[in-house]
Amino acid sequence: MVKLCFAMLVASCLFAESSVAVRNGNLFVLTDEIDMSFEGFNVRSLRNTLTGEIYVSKPGPGWMDLSLQDPTSEFLRPGTWQLNTDPDTGLPAASIVATDSVRKVTLTVGVASGGKEVFFRLEASANRTGVRGLLWGMQGFDPAGRFVLPGQAGIYFDSRSPRSRLALEYPTHWEAQFAVYEAAKGSLLVYAQDPKPVFKRVQTSRELGTLDIGLEVFATAPWPAASNIPVIEWRLKAVAGNWRKAADEYRRWSDNVWAQRVITPGLEWVRTIQSVIVVVDAQDNYLTLLAEKLNPKKTLLYLVNWRKDSYDVNYPDYTPASGTADFVRKAKAMGFRTMLHSSALGVAQYHPAYQDLKKYQLRNPEDEQLIFWPFGLWPGGSPPPEYLPSFAFISPAASAYRKMYLEAVAPAIETVQPDALHLDAGGVLLNDSNGSIEGLNSIEGMVQLHKDLAARFPDLAFSYESMTEPVAGLQQLAQRWNSDHESHPISTYLMGDRVRFYGFLDQENPDEP
Repeated sequence: MVKLCFAMLVASCLFAESSVAVRNGNLFVLTDEIDMSFEGFNVRSLRNTLTGEIYVSKPGPGWMDLSLQDPTSEFLRPGTWQLNTDPDTGLPAASIVATDSVRKVTLTVGVASGGKEVFFRLEASANRTGVRGLLWGMQGFDPAGRFVLPGQAGIYFDSRSPRSRLALEYPTHWEAQFAVYEAAKGSLLVYAQDPKPVFKRVQTSRELGTLDIGLEVFATAPWPAASNIPVIEWRLKAVAGNWRKAADEYRRWSDNVWAQRVITPGLEWVRTIQSVIVVVDAQDNYLTLLAEKLNPKKTLLYLVNWRKDSYDVNYPDYTPASGTADFVRKAKAMGFRTMLHSSALGVAQYHPAYQDLKKYQLRNPEDEQLIFWPFGLWPGGSPPPEYLPSFAFISPAASAYRKMYLEAVAPAIETVQPDALHLDAGGVLLNDSNGSIEGLNSIEGMVQLHKDLAARFPDLAFSYESMTEPVAGLQQLAQRWNSDHESHPISTYLMGDRVRFYGFLDQENPDEP
């Protein structure tokens, strides 16, 4: 009896600081780090117990919607909080349901194993197809703080940001599926535990006088056939300290989820690179001039126009131009490193390979239209006119495409012997309206393409257009796009120890006015 009582006392002490309770219709959740409450679907209060800071002191009007392609004029009506036991943790949790005649949304909140983090899961469905996405937001954050986002190379959003709203889609512009609310003494990490991964969007707003954050999960395309949303578990974790502490906590989770490439001795040179020089016209006299100004051993020469065909023309023909191999050989003899440009997804519609692969061409999830480049002029629809250098984007989820790409580029790599290969257009990872291909979405397909390349060329470094966490562990170099947002180093802090970043092709040279 004494042993039993002692065991019960220990168990109660372990969970004494964690609780889930419903009082007067509101939900109250307490962990070792967070004290928060809900009024219906809205966060009513939120306090960092490690620092004593109050992040949310009153609820906003509500920010939740299950969007349909054919919208309903009805409003989702929330029920009441009901206590239950979470099947994953075996600990107390609570759920609330909102419905109308078409839609149903369930929010489940509880304390994660360990007693520190708050989890919330959102389930959503409709009794008809055409589901697009589920948005749920937390409003009322103190405007004295700010949101720090690993998106667009790293940005922040606060009460003085020029734009009153911001939206970034995962994985292309929202590069890692978390956000940080940073206050004076502590921070709050909001992140998705989603190793699948699925398509999402983060939104921020200051339009109500507070800082608000919206988390959106999209239905798996094709949307005309979708009737539910993938179930994602989001987590809240408080820390004492700034955004770095929060990012460290996220990385402790993500490093065990995303694929990591084995760094062979043949890839160690990437860490020494200090300059990336774009070479449009490979002429030998460039090498002598560059060697006078730069240390060749710390310089990567990026050959963008090295093929027999012009830049961005006739992919996937990777036949080298007549002087390419000689230029690379001379450059390497002088100590330079070299990189060839390729398109990770591009197939020209006039190339013979297109006929076999066109069934895998990416489609816009909204209207199911085909995606071509230049998509700035043609976001979807008919092919661009023949006089423009253009091509179709093919889903990397298709093994037939990955096999074709590898077979097309491998002879050039073996002949020219570059040190690195750039995979352009990697940022075109869409919620493809073709649906899953061989069980993969386009994000997973891009990861597999990298794995296939690494298996064939273990000592070849890879470069990417932009960067995103599913492939960050497989990359060594990456371009950064221009951004008109307030910049922040969080993305570099998160991925910079693995990836060397350099400027995108359309960025101006530093010496240009």
